[in-house]
Amino acid sequence: MTASPAFITLENISKRFPGVLALDQINLTLNKGEVHCLAGQNGCGKSTIIKIISGVYQPEKGANISLEGKLFHALTPQLSGYYGIQVIYQDLSLFPNLTVAENIAIHRYLPGGHFWVRKRVMRQTALDAMARVGVHIDPDKKVEKLSIADRQLVAICRAIAAEARLVIMDEPTASLTRQEVDGLLRVVNELKAAGICVVFVSHRLDEVMEVADRISVMRDGKLVGTWPASELDSHELAFLMTGQRFHYSPLPPLPPAEQAPLLEVRNLSRGEKYRNVNLALRGGEIVSIVGLLGAGRTELCLSLFGAAGQRRDPHRGPGGAAAQQPRSGAPRHRLCVGGSPDAGVDHGAIDLRQHHRHRLRSAAYLARAVGSRQGDRAGQPADPRSEHQGVRQRIAGENPVRRQRPAHRHRQMGGDPAEDPDPRLAHRRRGHRQQRRGSTRSPAIWRSWAWRC
Repeated sequence: MTASPAFITLENISKRFPGVLALDQINLTLNKGEVHCLAGQNGCGKSTIIKIISGVYQPEKGANISLEGKLFHALTPQLSGYYGIQVIYQDLSLFPNLTVAENIAIHRYLPGGHFWVRKRVMRQTALDAMARVGVHIDPDKKVEKLSIADRQLVAICRAIAAEARLVIMDEPTASLTRQEVDGLLRVVNELKAAGICVVFVSHRLDEVMEVADRISVMRDGKLVGTWPASELDSHELAFLMTGQRFHYSPLPPLPPAEQAPLLEVRNLSRGEKYRNVNLALRGGEIVSIVGLLGAGRTELCLSLFGAAGQRRDPHRGPGGAAAQQPRSGAPRHRLCVGGSPDAGVDHGAIDLRQHHRHRLRSAAYLARAVGSRQGDRAGQPADPRSEHQGVRQRIAGENPVRRQRPAHRHRQMGGDPAEDPDPRLAHRRRGHRQQRRGSTRSPAIWRSWAWRC
């Protein structure tokens, strides 16, 4: 099979931030009419390379960028836009108070575009862009009334209307259901058929293997290599991303059915969020709460752990004792796995019940001590906002794992395990859940999307 001509070639691309070498001598070629996936753990440099391609960041001296046969040492946002490079970030950058048509055709009325806004032309521009990729959305509908999946499609159509030749999608499926993902991947293939180069960034390895023509793997700011997708599978890809082989041990046996529950709820209700929930949790169990967005999974878990209101005879603790308590009176044997994104690396790893009791030194000591059991490296107290995007995501993902371990509690709760973007972190969380199942003391509650279970 003849390779497609190159659209952009990057040579000797390096980028340094204070104290961090984010990119180290990257060489990468993106071809026309292909889906090229960037794979790697959080903090490996994917977002940085995207911002260099789009002109947001400037590479270090010695870099060469060949764009349509023309050589540049750095790109600017204006230059990348001129050559049809469009980036769809995770926040989509749409105007929720404007219509679909206005969002898609907004580029025509930016500085340098047309002065007079012609609604008919704007609407037709949107319809033409949607028709090119088979999207059917009311162009007169406000974006704020669209689902996340439809907003993704509007962002793609906006790139098409801007005559995109390279579309970069940064985590486009992070908030989508399986059915919505299938629709998005169909649109990606339509872009490929139109000769547009698509750079697809995702941590979901099954999606990468499904849609990619070639896969470039990054690790610690370096390019490990580029392979045709047909030469890899998800296990090999995870190894290339992390440098580790993952092996899962069999699950421990379930606790006996006659074992008394450690937590039992009856007729638990909270307004329109959920009604008449009956649930019994036994030591050593892993209980998965599944459902679509808005089904009440998160609200139920928060109520079980005293972080939200409830009514109607909700809680019975160990031994059958009633335990209905307000937020401020959450019992000690409960541990809610959550945290503030602004909490420091060390403080984010502390049991929130005891957070106010710890001084900075003791908090850092406990974070390092517990993290060592998980294989974490907790350094000096740091503000996650001072880290670049990938490192912040890694901190946010690792802290709940550390936060679960120090306290031997009766019950623990975690978020969607399928949302772990880092294969290494997902492996560790799976191992932790297996340990919880083997314990006769603590059940664990995990909420998840129904289609991921």
